[in-house]
Amino acid sequence: MYQDHVTGGVVGGHLASDDLITWRQLEPALWNDEWYDKGSVYTFSATLVDGVPTIVYPGIAWPNSTLGDCGQECFAHAVAVPANLSDPDLKDWVKPDYNPIVVNTQRDPSTAWQTSSGEWRYTYYDGDIFASDDFKVWKNVGKLFGKAECPDFFPLPSDCAGCAVDGEVDRPTHVHATANYEIGTYDEGAPMTTGTWTPLKGAAGHLDGVDATFFYASKSFWDPVKSRRIMWGWVRAGLGKASGDFSNKDECTLVNGNGRYNMNSLARETNYDPLLQQLTFFPIEEYDELRGDVLATAGETWLVPGSDVDLGLPEKAGLQSELRASFDVPDEATRLGVKVITGSPLVDDAAIEIFFDFTPNANGTDVWDVAVGFASKNGDRVPDGGKSAPMALKKTDKTLDLAVWTDHTVIEAFFMAGRSFWAIPLSCDAVGNNTKQGISVYANGTAKVKSATVYAVKSIWA
Repeated sequence: MYQDHVTGGVVGGHLASDDLITWRQLEPALWNDEWYDKGSVYTFSATLVDGVPTIVYPGIAWPNSTLGDCGQECFAHAVAVPANLSDPDLKDWVKPDYNPIVVNTQRDPSTAWQTSSGEWRYTYYDGDIFASDDFKVWKNVGKLFGKAECPDFFPLPSDCAGCAVDGEVDRPTHVHATANYEIGTYDEGAPMTTGTWTPLKGAAGHLDGVDATFFYASKSFWDPVKSRRIMWGWVRAGLGKASGDFSNKDECTLVNGNGRYNMNSLARETNYDPLLQQLTFFPIEEYDELRGDVLATAGETWLVPGSDVDLGLPEKAGLQSELRASFDVPDEATRLGVKVITGSPLVDDAAIEIFFDFTPNANGTDVWDVAVGFASKNGDRVPDGGKSAPMALKKTDKTLDLAVWTDHTVIEAFFMAGRSFWAIPLSCDAVGNNTKQGISVYANGTAKVKSATVYAVKSIWA
């Protein structure tokens, strides 16, 4: 479910999928039809309570004598449960008569967690903790976190593939995520308390790139089928007709009639790297099923300084594609990577570069930093002309790996199986003002492409 804007207000939109691959649009699940949510239904979270999916959501209440001194546009938290658990799509939801559960509060309740004594707890925008024995009557038991939008709190996920370390290491227990995340240890404490949260020094990071500008309001859930945590977020593409306008919500008529903005990101499996003490985020394996035809492949290829090798895609085929590229770790400092939405000739300024700024490990340490990011010679094509940030490499890394999904006006790029990750919105002109829109590999120095494959991506809509 998601925050949907329809005639009459903000409501709880609803999509359904049997496999996390193909989706169907359903009617809204939560309407703003009670006094405590008449203004709007804002960002909400779900918890499995005694086997029943249970939503806690913030409503903006209309003035009512029950509000006391809360006043107009008062936030209240309320609960919704499925009307029919035998319906696989859970299309209809009902609001119990004990609603609202909290009045005169703030937005963004998190998924709740249960302590060893059976007590339920959740946090929200203000960083306080609400606690309950029955998920009906709740008490504010104090502040645990700072103020932040769309908080998420969950047990430390499993280690990423190939990330095991030798010997004993201090292992944190939980993750607190908002626009950024921190890893630490949570002690639940006594009943009807907040417990204690101790962040692990240096174990923090961003949920996307270097800030939350374009990947925002993320939510995660536990997948019991494959025992993994999955996170996705709101990609704020904010397309405009003019180059460089990333706040204007005008239609982008250059792309399939209308532009698309404010969309869900790819679903990302979340894991932990104990050596780097950071989370990794990488698109779920189910997306392999969305692959269509192989559009292009390249085997081992040497790139000389300044080289730019076109992968030879059919015209415009790269606009809805998945790219996997792998480079041998170079012996010298160089920028290398891929260019997407290339024009003809390849030097066309429309191309979006997704790159490693590689520097060798001069000190022979187990871990060192390189820079990764995106850019365009035409700075209006991407926000701020491009961005970059440090990313850790390990002495054991033998290749530099990139995975890039292009969906017309948004790119999602993942470096080294999700050690760094970027949602990249494009201006309309970036995709509308050239006829080729291809993909190439390139390097500013000497580098070797180990392999590169581009797949067409099928639609997610059933």
